[in-house]
Amino acid sequence: MSDNVNIYIKSIHKNSGQEEIIETKTTGKFRIIDGIKYIYYKESDENGQVSIRNIIKISKDRVEITKKGMTETNMLFVEGEKHESLYSLPYGKFLTRIDTKSVIVEEKETLLKVKLNYIIELEGDFLSDCQLTMEINDIKFE
Repeated sequence: MSDNVNIYIKSIHKNSGQEEIIETKTTGKFRIIDGIKYIYYKESDENGQVSIRNIIKISKDRVEITKKGMTETNMLFVEGEKHESLYSLPYGKFLTRIDTKSVIVEEKETLLKVKLNYIIELEGDFLSDCQLTMEINDIKFE
């Protein structure tokens, strides 16, 4: 099964009393393989060229986000666990640690909603307290 879906992602990063909000609206593909939900979508640079390919794997208690292209990483979110990964950018690689506080996955008719609360560290130092919400619409779960 592979369906076209609408994707909305909102991330809130808090650090030292400052709050940064990033919102993304795009389209992508949705598929279920062996009970795991996969979302595929592409990010483009300011010239409209595809620069990052994203794969999100969702099960009931874990979310994995993989980015490939100009930015590369593999982030794993499991409630109550800490996971490290490399975050590769055009100007270098950085060690990140994600301390996941909560993972909430909700399914309703044609909507898949994911809420992640986590702390991210960069090279061992606190970077931000984060909330990530993903809404994937127009899904056919059958």
